[in-house]
Amino acid sequence: MADTTDPSFVLAQRILDLAYEKKAFSPRIFDVAKLFGYTDFVVILSGRSDRQVRAIADHVSSTLKTEDKVFPIGIEGEDVGQWVLMDYGDVVVHLFNGPVREYYELDGLFHDAPALKIPEPAWEAEMRGGAFDHPAYTP
Repeated sequence: MADTTDPSFVLAQRILDLAYEKKAFSPRIFDVAKLFGYTDFVVILSGRSDRQVRAIADHVSSTLKTEDKVFPIGIEGEDVGQWVLMDYGDVVVHLFNGPVREYYELDGLFHDAPALKIPEPAWEAEMRGGAFDHPAYTP
């Protein structure tokens, strides 16, 4: 279990909360601090379309800059929106369009890392059985 007072954990949780404001889904947070030297947490999220992925990335980065004074080391893929990588040093964020996430199976790369328990967002249950009832959109 991650230390909830750890600044890296607080940032990962803040990123998750901001992404939820734009209806991101299938959240995963991996505690990779003991496995990798380059970051403490990896956050993986999905959006329903390239446009939504770009909106989530923009909202996270702009809000962290203006409200929290937290700036990324780098952001890649924001112009396309299929896979956006946001590097905040101690927290690395991967935002995917659902089918792209399924294709690359990035979640499987972190199978040795503890996955933090995250409550499912309310809108995720609403998606099941609908147009987004596809493996790529299932947590």
